[in-house]
Amino acid sequence: MRREFLGYQRDFGSAVAAWLYDSFTEQESCDLSHVLVAVPASSARRQLLQSLLQYAANSDKAFLPPEVVTTGTLAESLYRPDKPFASEEVQLLTWATLLQEFHTGEKLLSLVPKAPKVAPLSFWIDLATRLGRLHRELAGDQINFATVQKHCIKQGLELEARRWATLTELQNAYLQRLNDQELWDKQTARLFAVEHHEVPESSPTIVLAGTVDLTQTLRSLISHVPDVYALVLADESDSQYFDETGSLSAKDRFPAPCISHDNITFSSDISSTCFQMMRHIASYDGAYDSNNLLIALPNENHIPFVQSELETHGVPNFFPIAGKTHESTPYSLLALVLQFIETQSYDIVAQLVRHSDLQMWLEAELGKDGICATLDKYFNDHLATELTTTRIDEERHPLAHHT
Repeated sequence: MRREFLGYQRDFGSAVAAWLYDSFTEQESCDLSHVLVAVPASSARRQLLQSLLQYAANSDKAFLPPEVVTTGTLAESLYRPDKPFASEEVQLLTWATLLQEFHTGEKLLSLVPKAPKVAPLSFWIDLATRLGRLHRELAGDQINFATVQKHCIKQGLELEARRWATLTELQNAYLQRLNDQELWDKQTARLFAVEHHEVPESSPTIVLAGTVDLTQTLRSLISHVPDVYALVLADESDSQYFDETGSLSAKDRFPAPCISHDNITFSSDISSTCFQMMRHIASYDGAYDSNNLLIALPNENHIPFVQSELETHGVPNFFPIAGKTHESTPYSLLALVLQFIETQSYDIVAQLVRHSDLQMWLEAELGKDGICATLDKYFNDHLATELTTTRIDEERHPLAHHT
């Protein structure tokens, strides 16, 4: 593995694209078809591809592009799993189902001692999400729950050892349940590939571009590839802060940047911040395009204000954390359906029919407007006076069947 330091002077896309062209250009062509470039995020992937296309447009040589992937999908580019992967939804529901089964058999007392006797599905989904995250994070460093349990026993941590024993049993049951369905857990498949040396010797040339936080599992997989370059976007004088893979070193802490007082501006609120930001961007007088500007905010609630200000002045922008999944309309629709299944409440029905997507679909299917008003009138005329709660009785009211 060879490290290359590209310096701080150029943006990510330009620096990496220039290195690729300089390193792989021959007399009549730049053939990168045998190169696999790993970048830290999808935004970096877009920026690199854009820079490569600009280089190709300005060159008179034939250009064959590389495959560019993020570190999240790099592992699966190095080996071939013999079974399909379980989707995130299948993994989540498998964890949730096992937690419920263990709870019924009173096996969760050491893990969740105060779990409600009759818990809604959302409770188990939340717990399954945390458990799945723990499983992925530890597997990334080639650690399973049994390893932690053994460590606790060795350290004399009896209570923790019991908790991790339960987690180990859960993890084994989870993997067995997926195996029964002929599915792979992605983290386990990667560990299996490492242990059984499944990375072929004929792997493509790998270029790690700005990947400063590789997991131990990825490092182990990459170690079996004969031709690897690690591109570090820093000066070589800072080489002690990076290990052989280009990741930040755990031994030496990277020093905090020293910001001159002349470059610090104070603002009283987000409006003032936006004004100062635009004035600073304008001072560049077009020297940098939007791909070369990074705006970091302390509060994600400020993103809409900043986006609005940028769009008003015609500055293209992309915020990776904007538009979270749980804020999307499909997610909110599924969440309302789940709440209705659990509660059978008219309040949830009222929210459901007011969901923008469902309301449009109902009006298109029934060919008339005013569905919400009609439903509210039905509730006020019948259900509200006959029931002490807003729970819908399927036997007495056909509304539940229609819903």
